[in-house]
Amino acid sequence: MWLTYFFIACCSRSNLLRLIFSLILLINFNESSYCQNENLHFEHIGIEEGLSNENVTCIFQDSKGYLWFGTFDGLNKYDGYSFTKYRLDPFDSNSLSQNFIYTIWEDKYGFIWVSSFEGLCKFDRSTEKFTRYKPSANAKFSDPNISVINEDSDGMIWVGSHSGGLRRFDRQTGKFLPEYFDLGHRQLPGDKAGLKTMYIAFTKIGRVHYG
Repeated sequence: MWLTYFFIACCSRSNLLRLIFSLILLINFNESSYCQNENLHFEHIGIEEGLSNENVTCIFQDSKGYLWFGTFDGLNKYDGYSFTKYRLDPFDSNSLSQNFIYTIWEDKYGFIWVSSFEGLCKFDRSTEKFTRYKPSANAKFSDPNISVINEDSDGMIWVGSHSGGLRRFDRQTGKFLPEYFDLGHRQLPGDKAGLKTMYIAFTKIGRVHYG
């Protein structure tokens, strides 16, 4: 008790007020964090609930509220109750080009874009069909392993490859533009997976950031 009194007595009035205010904030923060943690509820969603594969590569929520899951074995749309599964059908050219999904993205028109090691797939909600796009094997950007997708302010789609390159895709023509931007990524000794483009971002003045 006397130690507490001695400590307070030695503090200036301003320091004491700051100390008391800090303690109040700390107590309120701890109580708020405790209450928030008490309200957290996790639900496991797996194959038994309808997911096509438990190896999930990416998760995306679209503008309509649906959750999309990319997996090692197909694309899944989840409405909160059940799954709709999309897979490669070798007899249907309007199905996915591959079942291993790298990333999922939605453009400003509401189309869902999916990438795999066979290029891009655009999903049309009205027809429930996919359109496939793959870089030409003779182009500088011939790597179909597309790991990231984004859209700039002019509506041009940018894609990044697993090998570390950037290229633009014109949705009007359905073609990849000839310009290729080499990011200078090189595979390191012992790195079997290699480096890949993980994100593409745009600033308000039109600069492209990638990594």
